[in-house]
Amino acid sequence: MIEYGHRFAVDLSTAYFSARLSSERQRVLFRMGENETVLDMFAGVGPFAITLAGRAALVVASDINPGAILLMMANLEQNRIKNVLPVLADAHHLPSEMPFQYDRIIMNLPMSGAAFLPDAFRLCKPGG
Repeated sequence: MIEYGHRFAVDLSTAYFSARLSSERQRVLFRMGENETVLDMFAGVGPFAITLAGRAALVVASDINPGAILLMMANLEQNRIKNVLPVLADAHHLPSEMPFQYDRIIMNLPMSGAAFLPDAFRLCKPGG
């Protein structure tokens, strides 16, 4: 699949991907400042991470699904993205495993994302 010049390897039997969110990815990109640090807590195959990498200093792209991480790594290589760090992790554990704070946090998890808000608040810089 090609989206705004980025290529994505997608296997829906392995990982979630929604092409319907392409305009949302662009909306977030245009609201970003230069050199922000970004955490994508449910990165999947990496569409937000790859889209935002062009403006970000660093994107940490986490997912609990090993298949999604493998597809993301292929997508990072295919798009020649160097400033995205893929992380295989449960998002609830991110505050203790990666105790950094980020300028922007992406939480694209349909229906149950609210359960992760306390974790996101701990990971977000003041004003983020």
